[in-house]
Amino acid sequence: YDALKQAKTSGMKQERSEKVKALKEELLAKHFPEEAETTSAGLTRAQFGDAFYKLEAKVVRDLILTGKRLDGRAPQDLRKVTCAVSNLPRVHGSALFTRGETQSLATICLGTVRDQQKSDGLFGEEAQRFMLHYYFPSFSVGECRPIRGPGRREIGHGCLAERSVAPVIPPPEKFPYTIRVISDILESNGSSSMASVCSATLALMDAGVPIQQPVAGISIGLVDEGDKFTLLTDIMGDEDHFGDMD
Repeated sequence: YDALKQAKTSGMKQERSEKVKALKEELLAKHFPEEAETTSAGLTRAQFGDAFYKLEAKVVRDLILTGKRLDGRAPQDLRKVTCAVSNLPRVHGSALFTRGETQSLATICLGTVRDQQKSDGLFGEEAQRFMLHYYFPSFSVGECRPIRGPGRREIGHGCLAERSVAPVIPPPEKFPYTIRVISDILESNGSSSMASVCSATLALMDAGVPIQQPVAGISIGLVDEGDKFTLLTDIMGDEDHFGDMD
């Protein structure tokens, strides 16, 4: 427990991940020598994996409930935020929004009325003049896998961010253009959908779209254990994974 606690609170996300992985491999080598499938007590590797996962969850939750987060922040603290606009010269507007180890690059392309996205609805054909599309490539979380069509995550997060920004889009009579926003997640450690809301707002302003007001989003997490609970501002991936609510 103590060794895992120390590994979980050391340095950046990658450093923490590497130390937890090293600890797990050390325990596997100790209890399953020469790649044995069971321990001397008859416990399997699958049982070890389940026990290690539960211990990891307990360590993370215990730390949070005592007021100490994995990166040393207090429950109400936000990670460092940096913003930059006009990053890409060949689009109408762009913005790079970074919060801790989560980063979104938003690009804006403007089109005419004929560029609206048309779809068949329950009551006939519908045209959409504002779109926010979200992409989550595997490299953003240090993985390598084939890039295929949008999955449940991309569609859900894209719709969530789109609904957040849509109310401030100017009406057609004030700004007749079709607007497409693309949010590419370049790095992710919690709340990339809300990072997309922030980067989209910045990119819209960079493109000269007269939005009614800026929009920003942040995630709030919850860890609830018995009569104790902690609300977390700007949760990380582990806090989302082992917590009770995002």
